Amino acid sequence: MSDLEQKNNSHPNLWRQLKIRLPHQYHDEVKQYCKKNNIKMSHLMRNALYEIMHGGSTIATELMEIKRQLSAIGNNLNQIAKHANSTGEIGTIDNIDRNLSDMREELRKTLKKVWR
Repeated sequence: MSDLEQKNNSHPNLWRQLKIRLPHQYHDEVKQYCKKNNIKMSHLMRNALYEIMHGGSTIATELMEIKRQLSAIGNNLNQIAKHANSTGEIGTIDNIDRNLSDMREELRKTLKKVWR
């Protein structure tokens, strides 16, 4: 039990009840999860709501993916620059444009996940 929950338990008037309805299948899954992880359903629900409201680990995970993709894009651009500087050739504009388009599309997909 968190410090906030312990503090609030000593003052019952600070608590408000939130009721939800779940299909039997969902309820059974939640119940099994709680039993397996030795936590109360109420604690799981409070934590899940808090995570959703405050971004939680999902956004952190997605931001790490964006960081990884930006790093990959930077590496690709550095390789293009190195090749161009060492050979004097840049390659065809179509190839560069296609590569940049692919990188942009991958980044767009990842950003879309963050803002869903």
